[in-house]
Amino acid sequence: MNFELEYLWNLCTQQSARQQNNKQKQSLIKELIAESERLKKVYLFFSPYQEVSLASFIRFQQHSLARLLSAVETGFEFPKSLQADHQQLMAELQLPGMLDELLDFINYNFPLEFDFNAAISATCLLKEQKSQQAVAELIDKKLEEKQISLQLRNIILDAVNLSDRADFTYGDLRYIHSISDQILSKLDNLDSEHAIVNLLSAHNFNKPQFFEYLKVRMQADLESAPEISEKYKALLIIKKETGQSVSRQTSQYTLLHPPLAESILGYLESERLFLKEMELITTEWVNSGVLDANYKVSLTVRQLAFYIYLNIECGIITEQRAKKIHQYAVTHIDTQEKSGISEKSFKNAYYLHHAEDIKKVMDKLAKMLAIARERY
Repeated sequence: MNFELEYLWNLCTQQSARQQNNKQKQSLIKELIAESERLKKVYLFFSPYQEVSLASFIRFQQHSLARLLSAVETGFEFPKSLQADHQQLMAELQLPGMLDELLDFINYNFPLEFDFNAAISATCLLKEQKSQQAVAELIDKKLEEKQISLQLRNIILDAVNLSDRADFTYGDLRYIHSISDQILSKLDNLDSEHAIVNLLSAHNFNKPQFFEYLKVRMQADLESAPEISEKYKALLIIKKETGQSVSRQTSQYTLLHPPLAESILGYLESERLFLKEMELITTEWVNSGVLDANYKVSLTVRQLAFYIYLNIECGIITEQRAKKIHQYAVTHIDTQEKSGISEKSFKNAYYLHHAEDIKKVMDKLAKMLAIARERY
């Protein structure tokens, strides 16, 4: 199968390396174009036979062209005397562009046989970066209008304009074209940063910087939960949302890193194990007396309930779920009457206030106010 490229290889590496005048160069360019057109016909009309399938033939031609393009780009096949000037020579003969166009031809006409895991050439990368620049500028403008954070904008733009790395494959290019089209077509209807994050997650956007961005958001959700039980609840919610919104499709931003859902679930599992360890340590401290689970107050149950009621009304305690407040009080506070409070007695006192209890709490608050005035 290699004989199909033998003449092209000779034109690219031997004849093009000779010292030639402008007329000879133009003649060589015509030969290169003619050979390129001949090869396209060979590819289109290739008939598989017993030992060689269409997929084998196409992939062999693809990888052979890629090796030839690499040799042309680096000047590896040129005599040492000409290697210093080979970039100018290749530009004059338009060799890199012609070979890259042949690879694009195979990609377009044989998508099922083409090897999308193959690395793209430097010529292809430069071409794609120029092509994606206008797309990136349009996306950036729309993201800025929607007041999307600079961090997320930079993450998206670095991906769209192929500026964050150099080791792209044809599969990566296909994904970047697809995600760019998705963003442009849906961006007008996305009204928040959260909606854009969901769009990227739904398309398995496993760019490492995007995953780090998501980790910060998840950490903020977990840290906002005051109790370990609430943190567990937040973990379960994030895990459920991940299962519903994060795609498990095989196409992704890069094959060098795990799928996005796998990375998120791995992070959530590590956080769950950490919470489990913290819960175990806290329990051991309480049981050993290092950390006292309860504390004692000089108020009765009814006075304590009214005092907590005032804290909520004034906005000092921001928790609005009465049941949770009741459970915390009976679990962690001992009154002057006895150790341990029944949830029923605290609940009754929380909603039904007695004059003598109100007066007692007012006396305590007046004393607190007097101390504050002394310090002011």
